[in-house]
Amino acid sequence: MGCIGVPALIAFAVYIIATSGPNAEERRGSDLKFAEKYELEEKNARFACYNLNLAKACNEIDKNAELARYYRQRVEAAGRP
Repeated sequence: MGCIGVPALIAFAVYIIATSGPNAEERRGSDLKFAEKYELEEKNARFACYNLNLAKACNEIDKNAELARYYRQRVEAAGRP
């Protein structure tokens, strides 16, 4: 029993851990939320950069645009929610 029970218990624990995370739809929703957040931050930074001529805001534009593209690509790769 011990020879079969221990590996079975370990396999069961691995299965529970592997299936307890967020499902694909929850991940897409989360990625979409982050994409929209960084797109909004990019627009705000772009507004400040061009209208207020702030160097820091200009530097934030590329960072937020890159993060927005990253999360949009994840959403598109997984399919729209």
